[in-house]
Amino acid sequence: MRLLRLRLFDYRNFHRLDFSPGPGASVVVGANAQGKTNLLESAYLLATMRELRVETEAQIIRWQVVEDAIPVARVVGEAETAAGGLKLEVAVVGRQGSNGLVASKTVKVNGVPKRLSDAVGRLTAVMFTAADIDLITGAPSSRRRYIDITLSQVDRGYVSARSRLERVIAQRNHLLKRIREGLARRDELAFWDAELTRDGGY
Repeated sequence: MRLLRLRLFDYRNFHRLDFSPGPGASVVVGANAQGKTNLLESAYLLATMRELRVETEAQIIRWQVVEDAIPVARVVGEAETAAGGLKLEVAVVGRQGSNGLVASKTVKVNGVPKRLSDAVGRLTAVMFTAADIDLITGAPSSRRRYIDITLSQVDRGYVSARSRLERVIAQRNHLLKRIREGLARRDELAFWDAELTRDGGY
């Protein structure tokens, strides 16, 4: 698998960028705060459908366009894979919410709209940054998140199972609260316990 072309539109600090890495290793060199890490993160976004170093998706939209009627950041990648040519396009569309700019994300694979979970892993990438020392010294949640992202790229079934598991845990916790409040019966847990066992054992 090889990334052939990467195009950015109003992504982070880039208004427009068209980057075609050559064969073999590429070295990106530049002054501080010019967007080297942003460029690498855009490729990572195509692989994982996740952003790094942001609290909300809206933060990847270039700040000069956030006042536009419809602020949009787009990342388009073209790659060569064992299955043939691949084109991925991620768009993050912003809108003004009650607490500032909020955003939603869409993805196309070879021009066809897809769910985010169906696009994860079409392109694979591993990214290491200085913050990854947290994998060793930080909280267990950092390690779980790293493993989740890596597994999501190599096993599409894992993405679906993890998503179902998160919903099951939320539903089961809600039921436990209702049981404590006397609004539900304990035997109702049996269904959610079975679901938890199924998806948790993937």
